[in-house]
Amino acid sequence: MKIKHVLSVILIMFSAANIAHAQSDIYGLKLYGFFQTSFYQQQMRMKQMSGVEQTKNQNTFWQQQMNLFLSKDISNSFSAFVNFELTNSFSTERNWGAFNLEEAWLRYSYSDLLNIRGGMFIPSFNNLNTIKNRTIILPYIFRPLVYETALKEIMSTSNFVPQRANIEVSGELPAGSDLRLNYSLYAGNSEDAYTATDSSRGGTSGTDTTTFKLFGGRIGLDYANLKLGFSATQDKHNQMASGIGNINRTRLGVDLSYSLAGFNLETEFIRVLHQLTDEQKAKLSAAALPGPMAPAEGRPGLRPGASNFDKTFYYANLAYNINESLYAYTKFDYIKDNTAMGGEAIKGYSFGGGFKPNEEILLKLQFQQIKSSGVNVKYYLIGASVFF
Repeated sequence: MKIKHVLSVILIMFSAANIAHAQSDIYGLKLYGFFQTSFYQQQMRMKQMSGVEQTKNQNTFWQQQMNLFLSKDISNSFSAFVNFELTNSFSTERNWGAFNLEEAWLRYSYSDLLNIRGGMFIPSFNNLNTIKNRTIILPYIFRPLVYETALKEIMSTSNFVPQRANIEVSGELPAGSDLRLNYSLYAGNSEDAYTATDSSRGGTSGTDTTTFKLFGGRIGLDYANLKLGFSATQDKHNQMASGIGNINRTRLGVDLSYSLAGFNLETEFIRVLHQLTDEQKAKLSAAALPGPMAPAEGRPGLRPGASNFDKTFYYANLAYNINESLYAYTKFDYIKDNTAMGGEAIKGYSFGGGFKPNEEILLKLQFQQIKSSGVNVKYYLIGASVFF
């Protein structure tokens, strides 16, 4: 039944989209979107605990992601927006990828200073989070690692970046002709691990099963070619499965973008801090002990010897516009998760370029390497992003 339900939703969605496109002059409904398709060659080397090295090579054509947006200005003060996302060559029949309702919200705009938004939306945390689905404005095929949907099965993006919020107050503060100050304050449900998935147990699937919520915000500054932002969230991290319980969590972020003489620099830093009680620290120490009490695979989400759940991520991307249609770039990523991935840093090295034949198409090339002491994965990618 679940497959039939999803297929029905997709059919209705595209039927409505066709009608909306044909009657957009009457109803004012705007239909547009982005998709990114690629071909890549993967070469992987992984060192087992026994010391044996495992290799794996593959290549594939890949429908990486598509986002379909519907928006409408209901009045001078009210607007609505919907974002459907399909990832990894989505197909229910073949059990490929995922289909999600990423956003559906209504916004009331009183003035530039005050906007109120409610529904479900991607929260303002650093700069890339809210534009990560607009693939045609991103120079790379593989995004910075914690934002890449292709890696969701390897690392949890939500551990680093909030995925959705439900109510927001935002605006732009008057500061002068060249200087703009903006703010966003939001709240939403707790992380996905607390969301009900089985309605047969008396609850409603898709609803928060807790009383604590996510709170966060971003303060930004735009001046000429400089964009700077500071972000923070407060919520709880679900470690019930490992026996630790609910852990208070704080995410802190800084983002900076700057362009000069054809060069564009974008960089972000994220620090995730967990405030454990003395009791939780004792439980973590016991759960993370090596040996018979906690074998190498450990309890869920833990590794032997883990002392906290703190995490660090940063990336920097430097691009150069050779001309209006052609560019090249280089990117570096760094991830360290104290309870996962062996507790060691993972580094990403990338370079590539692109060609834009027109405003709706961006052709891309990329080399991406993801490396730690035990894993070395190389990707050679060619792809295209399309605005439709």
